[in-house]
Amino acid sequence: MTYPVPLNQRVEKSDYICTGRVTAQTPYIAPDGNVQTLNTVEISAWLKGHLQKTEIGVITLGGVLGDRATLVEPSLQVDLGGEYLFFLQKENPKAFHQSVKKARADLLQLLP
Repeated sequence: MTYPVPLNQRVEKSDYICTGRVTAQTPYIAPDGNVQTLNTVEISAWLKGHLQKTEIGVITLGGVLGDRATLVEPSLQVDLGGEYLFFLQKENPKAFHQSVKKARADLLQLLP
């Protein structure tokens, strides 16, 4: 069952709030065997939890990788090139795209 979450509650429970544009999308197999997508976001503005970062990764549940697909309902869906307002949680190493983390250790990988 899904239900709307009031804006004040979303703001209160978020560690970070920012606006940004999706510049890349990289699907990967998560530790649980499902496909997730790492969306690279170019930050326009930090609204809560300001960080000295101009780019972050936002992990969304689901995606397509080769002949594998995972569909998660409901889940955050973003488009390449789209501008969004993100309500984000702190990093969770269990959800990382491991090869990106090794190549770009400075890229935060955050969950909505």
